Amino acid sequence: MNNFMFFMMMFFSMILFYMMMNNLLLTLMSLEFMMLTLMYEIFIMNFSLIYMLYMLSFFVCEAVLGLSMLVFYIRMNGNDMMKFMNLNLW
Repeated sequence: MNNFMFFMMMFFSMILFYMMMNNLLLTLMSLEFMMLTLMYEIFIMNFSLIYMLYMLSFFVCEAVLGLSMLVFYIRMNGNDMMKFMNLNLW
């Protein structure tokens, strides 16, 4: 039952990620839902708490980096729509 729930949550988060690719904030939220799903699976499988803390610190760093990129992008362009984003800045 737990593996089925994990796969369903991961499947739904991937569908959300694919459907919301135009909006940067919603993309970040779907990535955070994937991270929450991974934390749920780690908790269910009874890994050590140290491993969970390492993963949690990684997830927090990823969220902070994503939100800082979102704020920077909104200040530069005025919106968070990714269809106007030019990734070839080099």
